[in-house]
Amino acid sequence: MINFRSSGIEGQNPPVELHKKTATSRTADTLQTRQISKIFKEQLSFIAAFVERTKENEGCENHVIGMRHTADKINHVAKRFFRKLADLAKHAAAQIADTRVVRKLKDMLDYLNSCDFKFVRHSEDPVLKDARQQKIAQLLKQYQEYEKISATQTPEEAIETTIGLLVSLGALEFEASEYPIRNAMTAEILTKHLAPLPLKMGLRIPCPCFTAENKPIVATYQIHDILPLSSTQIPVYILTPEDKKLPPLLIFRGTVLNLSRAADAASIIENMNKIGPARKPYDEFKATLGPYLQKMAKEYPPFRFLGYSQGGVLAARACVDFPGFLQKQELNGSILFNPPGLEADYCARWDILSETERPMAVTYLVTRDIVSKRGHKFIGSIYEIQPPANAILHSHLGAKFLNPNWNLFAIDNEKEAQSPTRKLVNQLMACGLVQGLYTFASRQMEKIQAHAQHRVRTIP
Repeated sequence: MINFRSSGIEGQNPPVELHKKTATSRTADTLQTRQISKIFKEQLSFIAAFVERTKENEGCENHVIGMRHTADKINHVAKRFFRKLADLAKHAAAQIADTRVVRKLKDMLDYLNSCDFKFVRHSEDPVLKDARQQKIAQLLKQYQEYEKISATQTPEEAIETTIGLLVSLGALEFEASEYPIRNAMTAEILTKHLAPLPLKMGLRIPCPCFTAENKPIVATYQIHDILPLSSTQIPVYILTPEDKKLPPLLIFRGTVLNLSRAADAASIIENMNKIGPARKPYDEFKATLGPYLQKMAKEYPPFRFLGYSQGGVLAARACVDFPGFLQKQELNGSILFNPPGLEADYCARWDILSETERPMAVTYLVTRDIVSKRGHKFIGSIYEIQPPANAILHSHLGAKFLNPNWNLFAIDNEKEAQSPTRKLVNQLMACGLVQGLYTFASRQMEKIQAHAQHRVRTIP
């Protein structure tokens, strides 16, 4: 197991052990630890308050089973589940009073906070720099306003505002060398901002894309199907174009932090599975996805898979499982943002695919994003986006290509797989505390789902 006191950090000199630090570094560490402790306490308070509000939410059971009827038994199980979560939070807060626990927690937080979480690059020279700030200034300003107001909008308003970003992006002119960035901007808006919203069948979406001849256009897509990711009910969106010569899109949604809806709660819980994020429901979903892709292949060209975060690793697995149903054209390839790495068995299967069998795929990581430090390796062409300033807590959120002054670096997939911080994060996710919480939470969710199914069957 990696020792927090002696682990090396890539890109830096090996750190001195914590007890040998100078007075200056100790002072800096103390300030950092106080800041982290303050944030940690605030988060505990927020979780406790959120759980209390959720317990009082009389409409919660309707979200859980997705139907408007009386569900006393389900509500009872849901409230008991949230009460146990609250007890766990209180127990965790009490444990922090133990000095031994505090010391170990401090060692871990000090180490994690000192890590840059950079990915292992082929070179420190960026392959691309943001040179479009003046040309797309209006879009950048629009996105900054969007970030301020979207959280306060109703879902319908947020959907309309997000579609407005796609319209503005589609109106911009790009040089041929900038076409991949136009693609990435579109995918970021779709996966990070549109897919988490409660989208409905038939929604029409103007989507900047490319023809088979690499001509930039704006095509109208609509939501053709919403497939549930097995029993979790996490939505998988199928978007089809009006012009059937264009590739359809399959969007794997990322995690939504909302415990009051069954699909969102399941998405959060499944991230803790040591086998891999949402691996269990994905393995069940494959039996549905394969025949569906075969059916769609009779009417449409090969698909593009898009995904962000948990959705990114779901899309990566699907690229390995169904390469024959995916685009191989560069500007119509699949795009994955901020994904955890694939599991070892999927990495091995990707490696044995020939160049002609592999679908076109691009993976975008973000500097200091700890989520992408989980797992083993990535697929396709792999790049790291480095914003000008990026706190760890913010590195996983927001559309990085819609913010100015980023740099893009090519990543060495093989060396990154062996990086110390990747090994550390994998060990943390596999530890007993995380897996114990996963087992408890998944069992409670299974009870809620079982009660929901029972109530549905007994409704006259």
